Amino acid sequence: MIYVEGREYPFLLNNIERQTLPPLVQEEIGKFLWLRDLAALGTEEARLLARSSIAGWIRQPLPQDNSVLTAARLCAIIGHFEFYARTADERFRRRLMRHLILVGRLLAIAPPELEGRWQSLVVTRGLMVVAFFLPGFKYLRERALRRLETTILQQIYPDGTVRQRSPDTQFQVVRELTEMSAILRMAQQPVSDIIMTSLTRLCPVLRALRHGDGGVSLFHGGWAHDGAFVERVIQYAGRQKIVAPTMPDGRFIRLTGRKALLLADGGAPPEAGFDQTAHNAPFAFEFSYGRQRLLVNCGSSRLPSWQEALRHPSAHNSLVTEGLLPPARGGHADASAIERRISTDFVENDAGLVLELKMEVASGAGAYEWERRLSLSDDGRVLRGAESVKADADRNLVYRFHLAPDVRISDFTEGAFCELECDGMIWQFTQQGATLSLEESVYFGNGFYQKTNQIVLTANDPTERPGELPFDQLGDGRHRVVLWTLERL
Repeated sequence: MIYVEGREYPFLLNNIERQTLPPLVQEEIGKFLWLRDLAALGTEEARLLARSSIAGWIRQPLPQDNSVLTAARLCAIIGHFEFYARTADERFRRRLMRHLILVGRLLAIAPPELEGRWQSLVVTRGLMVVAFFLPGFKYLRERALRRLETTILQQIYPDGTVRQRSPDTQFQVVRELTEMSAILRMAQQPVSDIIMTSLTRLCPVLRALRHGDGGVSLFHGGWAHDGAFVERVIQYAGRQKIVAPTMPDGRFIRLTGRKALLLADGGAPPEAGFDQTAHNAPFAFEFSYGRQRLLVNCGSSRLPSWQEALRHPSAHNSLVTEGLLPPARGGHADASAIERRISTDFVENDAGLVLELKMEVASGAGAYEWERRLSLSDDGRVLRGAESVKADADRNLVYRFHLAPDVRISDFTEGAFCELECDGMIWQFTQQGATLSLEESVYFGNGFYQKTNQIVLTANDPTERPGELPFDQLGDGRHRVVLWTLERL
């Protein structure tokens, strides 16, 4: 049985190549990660099953898989060699070694097809494994390290944030580099300086992008991951418990108040070449208190039916502007048709420190200016937001706030406020300048589909303004202001 996107798929280990399964499931099975589960069992029956499955694989013609899948499979088969081959006869060992050498040669000559993607590190790790395990491939060690240096220069900003601007990708890069350092240590080789210095830069940013439950935040693709597993990876990568205070290149902003944490995306979508999983959700944010996530982005999925929908602003705690939606994935295909000017700043007022996010967007469909101000009380019990939009026409403006799946709506008054209950806490969401409603939502942060809810604020007519405005100047034209507060009771 294998789990993919929350669904169970039965498969026969001794007949993998002949089963008809969805492509995504076939890819997961083809990585041979199930060898880890059999090795954990450690029984003779599990050993024989693993050996039978591998024997069936090497009887097939050489695979025509992409280099990432080939590398992942090689790492799994070589990494668990002692488990399944301990009692194998010499004939099996010779056949397996010949096959691995052939596949290793294919991987060594594979073109660098993954420029700008973290998965290129999987291929680099595969080359290292081949170099130290198979005879005649020692020269690949230097090639792998040269390739690694090139990849690191491409992938990481000076502040330690990956160029994909994705916390999940940040974790995956740290994980791959950590596994490479383990390979080098097992081979009794010195760990490369490029690996150590990269982990020193990456880990503080990864710590900064985690919530209290230990999992990572959900910006620009990926999942939250199990918090304990993320912590183990970071502990192995580096003992220093440093949290990056700022991320000027990555453009993520972090506000804390005792147990509360607010993470906001203060940048544009990732640049061209690094935007394969980019979300088009300016100023999206997530909010948690202790180990409890309250306001979340919807996450991402590898299922084609969900991929584009989850990139849309409506799948995030952001603004949806009717008729002014830039193209998904950063709009790089139509870069000449849209212009963005984004700025972030902190200001002091009676409420304390306030994060100020400003964006001006202009495209063939029209233009608008949006200012979002977010403030968090010192004790973390009050999160306030102020939204101001000036558009070139009277357009429908909708703000969405997605709730974590375990947050329950305990009270609701149509158009006015709602109360939320989670982990023994009661939170109240109130607003001015809009009409409040509730809608269904989805959550893929755990790697599979879950139903949840969202709070929706539809901005009122421009003439209906809240009494107390946190903005110095409203200007002229169709200018609408919405105020909202999330407070623990």
